[in-house]
Amino acid sequence: MRFTQDFIEKVREANNIAEIIGQHTELKGTGHRLMGRCPFPDHSDKSPSFSVGEDNQLFYCYGCKKGGNLYTFLELYNGMSFPEAVEFLARRANIALPERDEGGAKRTGL
Repeated sequence: MRFTQDFIEKVREANNIAEIIGQHTELKGTGHRLMGRCPFPDHSDKSPSFSVGEDNQLFYCYGCKKGGNLYTFLELYNGMSFPEAVEFLARRANIALPERDEGGAKRTGL
């Protein structure tokens, strides 16, 4: 399924990156920057090197050099495709997915 950029942005803004990543690793900090141990299984983190920005909704690990937005996190951590990540976050935020017509194309309201 293809999504419009507006829909992708709406879904991203409806979800908090720290809340979702915080389900996979303990995050601590004050203000807009939180730190924790890297949650990715291919990086054994002994000290906090994983940063989450609540202001810009981005993450970055200074150890394994992985970073991105919430969609990137779900792709890397859960092995989701980008469309699967969009659908997962839309459902989580109770945002209706765009409808498709029988030919598979998105419906546009007239």
